[in-house]
Formats: sequence, C-alpha cells, structure tokens
Amino acid sequence: MGLFRLLIIIFLIWLAYYFVRRMLLANQTKTGRKKPGKLENMVRCARCGLHIPEQEAVKSHERYYCSETHRDEDDA
Repeated sequence: MGLFRLLIIIFLIWLAYYFVRRMLLANQTKTGRKKPGKLENMVRCARCGLHIPEQEAVKSHERYYCSETHRDEDDA
C-alpha cells in the first residue's frame, strides 16, 4: 500500500508540474515580444505633408503624394 501511495503522489506532482508549465508557456507566447514585421519606407506627401508608406503613395516627377487629388492639385 505504501508503494502505491508513493506512485500516486509522484504522479500527482508530475501532473501539477505539467499543467503549470503548460499554462506558463501559453502565457509567454501571448504576452511575449513578437518579432517586428518588415519596416516600410515612409514618404511625405508633397502637398499636405502626410507621411504614408511608399507602396501606397502616388508618385509623380520624383515627388510623392497621398492621393491622386493632391497630385493633380500640385501639378495644376
């Protein structure tokens, strides 16, 4: 009876360790630092000064604009 009780206690300790460790690792992945994504080059609109990603900007004559409207207003 003593050996059986010892095995049950060891199993319960291992089970508690397993669940605590699992919860801590899950919590770490949720709150851990994430790797930053690829940084985009930001450009300034030549008309209003708004900073936008270069891929979203409208480019005309080596100048960047936040919209086609601002590009047309600046060209006029």
